Amino acid sequence: MGLGGGFLMTLYNKTTGKAYAINAREKAPAAATLGMFHGNYKAAQTGALAAAIPAEVLGYWTVYHRFGGGVPWRDLFEEPIALALNGVNINHHLAKNIRLYEDHIRRSPQLTALFINEKNLTKVENDTYVWPALAKTFSIIAEEGGDALHNGSLTKAFVKDIQEAGGIITEADMNNYNVEIEEPIVAKLKGNHTLWTSPLPGSGILLSFMLEILQYLIPAPSELLWHQRFTEVMKYAYAYRGYLGDTHPEAHNSYSSSINQVVQQLQSQDFIQEIRSQISDNRTWQDIEHYNAKFVPSEDHGTANIVVYSEAGDAVVATSTVNLVFGSRFVSPSTGILVNDQMDDFSSPNITNYFHIPPSPANFIQPGKRPLSSMCPSIITDQDGNVKLAVGAAGGTKITTSIAQVIMMNLWSNNTLKESVDAARIHHQLFPMKYGYEYGVLRSIIEGMELYRLERVVPGCAELRVRMHGLGREKGINSREKNASLRKMRRKVRWQSRLCKLS
Repeated sequence: MGLGGGFLMTLYNKTTGKAYAINAREKAPAAATLGMFHGNYKAAQTGALAAAIPAEVLGYWTVYHRFGGGVPWRDLFEEPIALALNGVNINHHLAKNIRLYEDHIRRSPQLTALFINEKNLTKVENDTYVWPALAKTFSIIAEEGGDALHNGSLTKAFVKDIQEAGGIITEADMNNYNVEIEEPIVAKLKGNHTLWTSPLPGSGILLSFMLEILQYLIPAPSELLWHQRFTEVMKYAYAYRGYLGDTHPEAHNSYSSSINQVVQQLQSQDFIQEIRSQISDNRTWQDIEHYNAKFVPSEDHGTANIVVYSEAGDAVVATSTVNLVFGSRFVSPSTGILVNDQMDDFSSPNITNYFHIPPSPANFIQPGKRPLSSMCPSIITDQDGNVKLAVGAAGGTKITTSIAQVIMMNLWSNNTLKESVDAARIHHQLFPMKYGYEYGVLRSIIEGMELYRLERVVPGCAELRVRMHGLGREKGINSREKNASLRKMRRKVRWQSRLCKLS
C-alpha cells in the first residue's frame, strides 16, 4: 500500500448496520490536459508527468479520524519505520520484478540504491533493502499527522521533486485534495444477502450488475454451462465499462449525465432481466455490438488488497494502487516516496487502440478527475447484519471478475472460502475477444468452450497477476474463515488463453 498512490475502501459498521465507501483515488492535476501525452502511451506510464495527485496517507488519516482513533496515530508507524531502517526481506514476487524491470531500476538513482547490490548486480530473493528516506517520511507523518504530505512540512519538497523531474503536480493540487466518504453501491442478492461495494470511479457497479444477472443462472445444470453463462455476463459487463467514468463535481465531466443514466440502467431490475434473457446456453457472439459496446475502456494494472475483521463484527476491505509495477518508476529523492503512474488509467483520444474502436470519452483526462478503476472492495452481509464475506482482489481488469467468481462459488455453489479463493479462475473482458483461464480448469471444459474465440499463449509466457483476499463466516455465527490466494507467492501459477475455432 504505497504512500505515492491511492485507494478505495469499503467499511461496514455492525452496530449501525451501515456501510461506507471511502474514495482516496488519485486525481488529475489542475494543469492536466486532454492531449498532454500527445499519443505517447509510454509518457503516461513512466516518469513524473505520469503521476496523478496521491492520496494514500490522507485517505487513511481521514478514515482514522472518522472511524478509528482507538490506537495512537504514531503507534501505527513503528513497524514500517523499523522495517525501512533495518531492512525489508525481498520475497520471490519482488525478486522477479526486480529482474524484469532492471532497465527501469537502473535509470533511477533511488531505485538503484534500493535494488542493485554493491557488486552492481540486481538483488535476489532473501536479500534485504533499506529505505532511510522513507523511514524519515514515516516519522514525520507519525508526528505531524496524515496531512503532512498534502499540507505540511513534506509538501514543498515533494512537489519540488516532482516538478524538477517534469511533473505538473503543484502545492495547490496537494492542498486541495479531498477524500470522499460516500454511499456504497448496494445490491440485494438471493439468500437474503446484501452486497456493499465501491461506487464510481471504482467498478462496484459492474460487480453488482454481474451478480444480479448471475444469481438466477448459478448454479448451472453443468460446469460447462456455468463457464458459458459467467463468460457471457462478463462480456456484457465490460461492454458497459466503456461508458463509465468519474462523476464527482470537481471532475467537471461533460459525460456525467450519460454516465449516471448508465449506472441507473445497470441497477434496473427490468434491464438486468432483459440482459439475463439474452444469454443463450447454446451459443455466443463475436460481434461486440451484440453486447452494446461502442468504446474501448482503459486497461488498469496492479494493486494491493487487505481485509480486516474486528471482534465487534465490523469489516474493512481496502484496495490500494500505484498502478504499474514500481509505479511511474520515479522516486521523490527528498521523501523516498515511489510515485504512481495513475494518469495511464485515463483513456486518451490520441492513442490508437489495436481493435480500432474509439477510446472511452467518459474516461478522458480532465483536471480534478479520477480515472476509472477495476477496484471494487466488497462486503456481503446476511439478513441479521452479520458479515458473511469480505473480499477484495489485486490484478487490474481481472479484479472485478475474480471477486464475482469467489462470491458466486462461496454463496451459491456451497464452496468454502478457501475452495472459492483457491479455485482456478476464468476471465473475459470483451476486448480482446478471448477467454482466459488458469491451469486447473478441466480440459473437458476448455474443449467444451470451443464456441469462443480464444487466443493461445505458449504455457509459461503469461503469469497470472490476480491476488485475492477474503474473510467469511462459516459453519455458525461465531466461526470465521479467512483465506488469501497464494498466487503471488507461487512460482508456477500461470494464466493461459486458448484459440478455438468458431462454430
